[in-house]
Amino acid sequence: LYERVEIVLIYGAENQCARRTTATFNERHPNKTTSYRYVLNLLAKFTETGYVANMKCNRARVLSEGAQIEVLGHFGINLNISLRTISIATGISLESVHKVTKFNKFYLYKMKIC
Repeated sequence: LYERVEIVLIYGAENQCARRTTATFNERHPNKTTSYRYVLNLLAKFTETGYVANMKCNRARVLSEGAQIEVLGHFGINLNISLRTISIATGISLESVHKVTKFNKFYLYKMKIC
């Protein structure tokens, strides 16, 4: 993060030239080489968002609550069923079935019968 801020400041000092900014940064930091494309991409992100840090992705959840109940319901019917079998039976991808079990803290190797 410190290097990114420094690149933005150097860019302003070098009359907004990405190649001179890259040359100056590489002279100051010989062990960290950067390209002028990186400088241009960083400055495009900075002008768009106002931040140089990477933003977290805020995607909506893919699986609905009904799909989660359906996946967990299959475990209620048969405790010895595999994730792949549930994936085929419900039509939900294997990765999504795994995410449902992980999200609900439902681990197949820690079965408890209440």
